[in-house]
Amino acid sequence: MNPKLINAALFLTIVLASFSCKKTDDNSYFYVRGTFGGSAVDWTSPRNTSGSSASKFWVAFVEPGASMPLSYPCSAGDSDYQYRMGTYIFESLEPGVGSRNNIAVNFVRSGTYSFNNVTAEMKSLFTNGPKTFGLHRYSCTDPIVDGIVITYTDNSGVVWRSDNQNPQDHFEQIALTDKHGIGTYEKDWKVKFNCKLYDASGNFINVENAEVFGPVFIQ
Repeated sequence: MNPKLINAALFLTIVLASFSCKKTDDNSYFYVRGTFGGSAVDWTSPRNTSGSSASKFWVAFVEPGASMPLSYPCSAGDSDYQYRMGTYIFESLEPGVGSRNNIAVNFVRSGTYSFNNVTAEMKSLFTNGPKTFGLHRYSCTDPIVDGIVITYTDNSGVVWRSDNQNPQDHFEQIALTDKHGIGTYEKDWKVKFNCKLYDASGNFINVENAEVFGPVFIQ
């Protein structure tokens, strides 16, 4: 074959490969990827459509206010509050879909109602590197263990949580960068993890090579 034709073919292959990788490598999209219970998950949406039902999936925020993360008191005046901060991602906002195909990834931390500088201290947890898993409070008898908590709802509406801590579980923050795009949030957050998630009956699924890229910190 003509060497010029070979070089042209190689150039075209490189160009096509670069465009095919652009969606996944240039951080222009929010996404959830990985294998959850043997099934592949791949939810992707342009980051500048955050909060819009026009996108393939909707990115919401776990903390409801501009400065305070969500707190979970057990009773009025309870001194043991749970605070959480992270990202919450739905695959779709189509009617009836909101109760399935979504994931929340959060730091949880116990504190008192008068916990000073809670937002600043929660934000300080978002540093690159490995993180330990915590335990979320779902009732007043549940202990709170500071750390990462993952809640995943599958296509059947079954909720799977990282309620049990396993030595082989691994979670790592890859990056926390200034946002790039439209939205009332401060940072882009990228994490990866391998772990077991449990349903209410104690059954578990394996999560392998999972990666989540989404927004954190409401402005």
